[in-house]
Amino acid sequence: MSKPTNYTQSFDSKSDNLASALDEFSIWSAPFGINLLDTISYKKNINILDIGFGTGFPLIELAQRFGEGSHVYGIDPWVAGTNRANFKIKEYRINNITLINSEAESLPFNDVFFELIVSNNGLNNVSSLDSVIKECGRILKKNGQMVFTFNTSDTMSEFYKIFHEVLKDNNLVDEIKKLNHYIYNKRRPIEEYVNILKANAIEVVSSSLNSFNFKYASAKAFFNHFFIKLAFLPSWKEILKNTDSELIFSKIEKLLDEISNNKGLDFKIPFYTLNCRKI
Repeated sequence: MSKPTNYTQSFDSKSDNLASALDEFSIWSAPFGINLLDTISYKKNINILDIGFGTGFPLIELAQRFGEGSHVYGIDPWVAGTNRANFKIKEYRINNITLINSEAESLPFNDVFFELIVSNNGLNNVSSLDSVIKECGRILKKNGQMVFTFNTSDTMSEFYKIFHEVLKDNNLVDEIKKLNHYIYNKRRPIEEYVNILKANAIEVVSSSLNSFNFKYASAKAFFNHFFIKLAFLPSWKEILKNTDSELIFSKIEKLLDEISNNKGLDFKIPFYTLNCRKI
């Protein structure tokens, strides 16, 4: 029996901890996550799994929207992110969340345990997509829902076109192959997702293609943006590790500024939301 609603409970808006906990999600994950939250079917008293919850979004939001009659499990190998999520959960006084530090290729749950599985732009970061979806098929109940988002290979294509052009102009054939492999590995075609899901008795009920934009005043601002340096730059540097990377980046920066024509840069991030059902 769930606890009665405490309508008198409030939070201290002057609390430093509460203010610190309110950075619930990044500008990157928000567009994906909001679309995911709008796609979910909301039911009482179910078990939910969030794969790759990061620092807690949309996991914490799900726990609140479904209420204490339901339980939300989160799985992610990122220990520092889990610590941050636990801090928010404590500050928000939420009692229906369990966090697990683990890879998603082998999920520590019984068969047919969940009515809902979500992943907000997380499946494109796993080491084996086949293994993860196979595990989802195992633990998802019949007619259970699976909703996940992922950005496509056209993500920031305006930038990658210039990247490819500079590599080609400098006869960096191996680096072009590495770049193409990186894009494919991180941005699988939707057809591959659909085929792997089908092989594990999960059908796509509906899909939607959406997009948002990252805009910058200059190439320098783009390369210095925190999220670009965190999530993208290390992979780009790895592609260029056997080259004069500073020279390559400077050429990319110069070309980007030329095409911006003092009107700024506009990078499009298209993404899919797949709404699936266990057959």
